[in-house]
Amino acid sequence: MRRRHVSNGNDQDDLDLSASVHAESLPTRKYSFDSNEPLLTLHQTLTPDGVSLTLKQYVPRVSSTTSTKTPLVPIILAHGLAGNSCPFDVTKTRSLAYSLCEAGYTVWLSNMRGSGTSDRPSKAWTLDDYIYQDVPTIVHFVRNAHGDIPQVHYLGHSLGGICILCALADVTPSLQPYIKSVITIASSLEYNQSVWRFLAPLVPLARMITSDKAISPEAATTFALSFLSLVPSVVSTAKKIDKDTLASYQKSLEPVSLPVIMQLGTSIEAGGLAISPRRMEEQKHQSEGVLMKNRLRPTHSRSSDDWFEEEKEEGEDEGRREVVGQREEEIKPKAAARFLDIMHKIQTPILAIAGNNDVQCGEEAVLRTLDAVGSARKRYVLVGGVQEEEGRTYGHLDLLLGERAKEDVFCHIVSWVQEADSGVWERRVKREKEEEGEEEEEEEEVVEVDERRFSESCRSIGL
Repeated sequence: MRRRHVSNGNDQDDLDLSASVHAESLPTRKYSFDSNEPLLTLHQTLTPDGVSLTLKQYVPRVSSTTSTKTPLVPIILAHGLAGNSCPFDVTKTRSLAYSLCEAGYTVWLSNMRGSGTSDRPSKAWTLDDYIYQDVPTIVHFVRNAHGDIPQVHYLGHSLGGICILCALADVTPSLQPYIKSVITIASSLEYNQSVWRFLAPLVPLARMITSDKAISPEAATTFALSFLSLVPSVVSTAKKIDKDTLASYQKSLEPVSLPVIMQLGTSIEAGGLAISPRRMEEQKHQSEGVLMKNRLRPTHSRSSDDWFEEEKEEGEDEGRREVVGQREEEIKPKAAARFLDIMHKIQTPILAIAGNNDVQCGEEAVLRTLDAVGSARKRYVLVGGVQEEEGRTYGHLDLLLGERAKEDVFCHIVSWVQEADSGVWERRVKREKEEEGEEEEEEEEVVEVDERRFSESCRSIGL
């Protein structure tokens, strides 16, 4: 596990984005905006497989600016690949965390395994570990920390968005009752039109040479992504990230677990991100267990032939066998090979944000994933599209670190969560149901009138 050092009491050193912070220290992040700066505290929680995750909690010291009378739902921010929670609060003037705190929201910056001050297992971890271990643990920890609030908002950038979508569709028991809404920023489950598609030929070769203990050295990760950051078309297309901000971001880069890269590599293939064989095998065993529990009658020590011989007539025997066969087909679902195949299960409201010049995760990729989600409440925002003539183009990191990200990106996020917490959605659904009920009543009245007229017509002609 990752080793930690003891805090020396210096806030600036303790909160260095690339340093390990002692779990018991509770430093306060000082902002220069005003006297109502948010309070930052650190928390730890354990996943079911024993990995310690660290979360940063930003608590606003100002009252909510929204008009809602209901408690504001806390917001979880989840980072992307090869990074930690740094991009959500990399500088004082470019902080999604602070923008949400300004609106009165409590914000939780999460760090999945291997990132930030969370544990880094000695054995390489997989994308499944993020989806089925870390995400549920983070969600339930934040919920329990707010005992009077049963739900949370969940925002994910890039990989963070991928993980929450996959978890909502496939985690058992379902996380959906606990998620008020989802916000994805530059996230998709299919990247076959992305710049990464040029790496597709390397994926099979990498699978052959990768072991379950392969973790890229920290220096190699930093070098690779630092090099990519110099290529505008890959990371920042509009040169909106100044040198100081980019330098702070580079300090936060984390080693990458190669099995994660291998799983993500399937998103370049047709059909998008694949469900791992291990998970499909688990689903197979689960479905077989359900099948055994839901048979029409328990067989115990008797054979199925003995069971059917108890039927009174041969016809009933054949009918019984037929019904059992149908029941087995209904109970035992076919395993989905791709996550896009099960996105229809998600009924949670979702806001999907894309950058107009993001070659890693473009507009079409984001829309394909959004279209696959089954939720009746979906919103899509393309940032930079209409302001392109003003130089406001947005690449993959510009969406969080760009000079005008607060006014072009963060405003949509704040507006979305405020709308969700104001009760507007519930009132709208209630009104729609009432309107549907009124329409049904009108139809019933029309039927009654028609029947009365028919009876009167019958009497008039002597029937």
